[in-house]
Amino acid sequence: FKEEFGLPYASLRYGNVYGPRQNPHGEAGVVAIFATRILKGEPCVLFAGETLGDAGGIRDYVHVADVVAANLLAADKGLTGVYNVGTGEGHTTEEVLWAIARALGAEPEVNYAERRPGDLYRSVLDPKKLMAEGWRPSRTFEEGIAETALAFREAFLEGRL
Repeated sequence: FKEEFGLPYASLRYGNVYGPRQNPHGEAGVVAIFATRILKGEPCVLFAGETLGDAGGIRDYVHVADVVAANLLAADKGLTGVYNVGTGEGHTTEEVLWAIARALGAEPEVNYAERRPGDLYRSVLDPKKLMAEGWRPSRTFEEGIAETALAFREAFLEGRL
C-alpha cells in the first residue's frame, strides 16, 4: 500500500492473545478453555508435542491489554513496518494449565492425547523491534494468567459461563 498508494502502515503480529472475557468456545484460546473446564469440574486435554505427555506445544502468551497498548503505540507514533507483539517467552500448554489451576486453587483432571495434525509445536515471537519503540509487556505470565483465571471464576459464579 505504501508504494502503490503512498499510505504508510504498520503490521502487528500477535502471539497467543489471552485475557478476561476471552471466548471459551471453540478450539482457539486454551487459557479460556482450561479456565472454564476447571471451573466446571471437567477434564482438561493436553495435546502432546513431540511425544505423548511432553507438556504440549510452546507458545508466546501475551495479555490482551498489552496488545491494545501495542496498537495504541503504533498509531500514536505513526510506526511503519512489521512488529511482533509478544513477550519473547515460550510457555508449554501444560504450564498454562497449572498456572490457571494455581490461581483457582484447583487440581484439575488432565487427559493426554496425541498431537493433532497441523499443530505447530513452537511459536515464540521476538518483540525487540517493538520494545525499541518503548513497548513492554505490563504483566508477567503468572500475573496475567492469574488475573484471567480469576475473571473467569467471577463470570462462572455469576452464571455467565
